[in-house]
Amino acid sequence: MSFRLEFSEISILSPGYSVEDLPTDLAEAEASSLWNAIACAWHPRLLAQASSLPLLRQAESQYGFPGRRIILVPTPSESWMPHEWRNIYRDQEHIVIDSCTDRSQWLAGIESLTPAPVLLESSSPTTTLPDQPLCVADFLAFGTVALQLQLLSRRRHHFIDPDQILLTRELRAAATAALLHDEATTQQHLTAAFEHLREIREQIYPQKCVLLDLCLPGEQDPPELICSTLNSTTPINLLISGRELSQLADSGAAVADLLRSACNSGQLCLLSGQDIESRTSLGSMAALCNDIQRCKSTFHDILGQPPRHWARRRFGLTASLPAVLQLCGFQSALHVALDDGLYPDRERSQFDWQAPDGSIIPAASRIPLAIDSAAGFQKFADRFNESMQEDPVAAIFLARLPQLRNPWLDDLKVASRWAPVLGEFVTVDSLTHAAEGSRLPESRDHSEYLSPALVQSSVLKSEPPISGPATLRKLQQLLEDIHSLNAIAALIRTNTAASGTAARLRQLEQQLADLELRHLDINSSIPAKLPALENAASALSEAARRLGEELTEALSQRIPAQDATTGGLLLVNPLPFPRLYPVLWPAGWQPPAADKAIEATELKDNTCRLLVQLPPGGFLWLRESSSTDSPQPPTLPAKREPPLAESLLLRNKHFEVRLSDRTGGIQAVAFHGQRGNRVS
Repeated sequence: MSFRLEFSEISILSPGYSVEDLPTDLAEAEASSLWNAIACAWHPRLLAQASSLPLLRQAESQYGFPGRRIILVPTPSESWMPHEWRNIYRDQEHIVIDSCTDRSQWLAGIESLTPAPVLLESSSPTTTLPDQPLCVADFLAFGTVALQLQLLSRRRHHFIDPDQILLTRELRAAATAALLHDEATTQQHLTAAFEHLREIREQIYPQKCVLLDLCLPGEQDPPELICSTLNSTTPINLLISGRELSQLADSGAAVADLLRSACNSGQLCLLSGQDIESRTSLGSMAALCNDIQRCKSTFHDILGQPPRHWARRRFGLTASLPAVLQLCGFQSALHVALDDGLYPDRERSQFDWQAPDGSIIPAASRIPLAIDSAAGFQKFADRFNESMQEDPVAAIFLARLPQLRNPWLDDLKVASRWAPVLGEFVTVDSLTHAAEGSRLPESRDHSEYLSPALVQSSVLKSEPPISGPATLRKLQQLLEDIHSLNAIAALIRTNTAASGTAARLRQLEQQLADLELRHLDINSSIPAKLPALENAASALSEAARRLGEELTEALSQRIPAQDATTGGLLLVNPLPFPRLYPVLWPAGWQPPAADKAIEATELKDNTCRLLVQLPPGGFLWLRESSSTDSPQPPTLPAKREPPLAESLLLRNKHFEVRLSDRTGGIQAVAFHGQRGNRVS
């Protein structure tokens, strides 16, 4: 049983001369019109009535085509057409569908303008067909991947096209069965057609091809919308921070159960690693590790497992990051900045990211393709070809929001269910395992990474560009000092553990993380939120100072002492290395007693200043001199460096520059220990 062939051809007018010239720089609306026309031309209602498969034709082609045609005219092709093209096609009795952009508009045009198919060999002249054929989305997905495969063959310089006779036979049979609602026959012929496309792709590129659905939820996306993405029939990768995961789980126990179940089944792979995505380049290494540990704790509480693949939206790449991630137990990283900033942008689906200290972690540096954008989808073949040329496992990350506006990702997912024509959808877990043993190491240097934090804060007016990060850094250093004091107190077994010091420290760290998020908030201007930021920073600093004093008092109580009338100072070094520290001796005290730790003493205007050598991770006790002690004599440092600036002279440890008293310019440059001018 078949349908009467009403048309000789289904033509899609292209704004170019051939498939090789199909434009890849169209605007969003024009690209959407073109690619939706390409997909809708494979509608089963059209295939059942045409004697050939849809073809791309030059937009200027008007004559020389026998029989009637169904002509789809995308918006970008209209500028290529002559002035009277509508009258010409009407006189030739062709059916023209134009002025459509969205897929729904093209489908409505097909339903309204094309005649209903006439069934041949019917046992009953009154046989009526169902309103909608089966598997319409599958036919449209076939058209999308068929043209992408044709473009890919051109980019690969293979020029291999599918067997048109085979596809015509299979697709016309599938379209006929779809119109008659014969599901088994439809699936049989569609499977054969998709498998033929897979064979063509394997001739072009015989290695493994994978597609990664990368969902990037926004801050305002409701939990229901994010959870709806987990109903996908293909694996999905979700990029989410620790705090966002906590907020998502707090929306309901069912949400946490759904996330846990999807992760355990391998349907969902979470890309994360940091709690608030603090600015790595402006903070300390300890602040980065604390942020990662808070994220790991959140993952353990909600999912029962730590994050395995590190990724973030805001710029946070540094050359030393592999060492930290390897220490924290991550399996791979996403070496991509979805933000501004400079970094080594050589794209690889998988490589070994090597830090300056030799630490290595598997990483992916392929910049994701915006799959929900027609303007991005038209570059799909070019981007996939780049991966095929460079990578042992061809991979492309398809980035999108939880709510899709365009059907391109759905087309690829539908096609992958029939056959992996352009690759199968996988998670980052699978990609990492597939590339095991084939990754090449690439070393990175610190000078290759530049954070955009200063530019962003200056342009977006989110915080004072200099004093804002400086305030956060001072608070970070203060909390690090308290951590070290707490560790020293634990070593000498003080009673601070019973007072809940660790819990108070975690609370202070959480407050600092909240303060940094308020610094990064771009929804309010600096004048509106600056007083609140200053008050919060002041309150946090005061709370940290009180905790530090309590720890210091607990330390002093553990130091053996005798009753004495002389005063003293307890100096604790929380850092793991020795350092010189300036000390202002209390006014009214006797001069300090002689001690070998005192490097220099200055007495001026009844004020005594000391330069003290502090031991690494330890403490020092200085006391005032008594009647039986000799006071510390005023001394100066044994070695004095020459001043950095003198009259018309600037110097550093490498060279010195002499300025001209006549012109103000550079007169001479000389290296230390050498004679002669290095600048003519």
